[in-house]
Amino acid sequence: MGWMTERGDHAGWAAAVTPDGRGSVGSTQGHMLLPDGEQIADNLVVGWRAQCECGWVGPLWTRATDSRATDVREHQVFDTEGGDPTVEVEDLIHAEWKVHVAPLESLSAVATAAADARQSRSRLDGVVAEARALGASWADIGRAAGISRQSAHERWG
Repeated sequence: MGWMTERGDHAGWAAAVTPDGRGSVGSTQGHMLLPDGEQIADNLVVGWRAQCECGWVGPLWTRATDSRATDVREHQVFDTEGGDPTVEVEDLIHAEWKVHVAPLESLSAVATAAADARQSRSRLDGVVAEARALGASWADIGRAAGISRQSAHERWG
């Protein structure tokens, strides 16, 4: 299962980790798929981590085969099968990925607001030009825009 930012411009997933540290990109019929197409058996998975298309990787959640070794604070979780993480582990990994993309999400909001502001300025410029063409004074335009006559003239004159 993977995740996408609200704007759809950043993707992440819970990757199974091989004994040599490589992360998976998917799974099929009891095997984890590696980026180069190689498959490894689910039971060889040593843990999981968040991975992001930008190259960021989260901390390793180690797979423990003894339930007494479970310690969420130490990123150790009990799992006898390997393969995909449990729902609980995937939720923890997803939370780490969300922290990673939080700054990107806020920048997306900035980009959206900036685009809205550009569009509004353009629309305002157009209606001011139309008002002037129809004979409105700079004082009237300034009053309508909430600025002085002089400021209106300096901005659009």
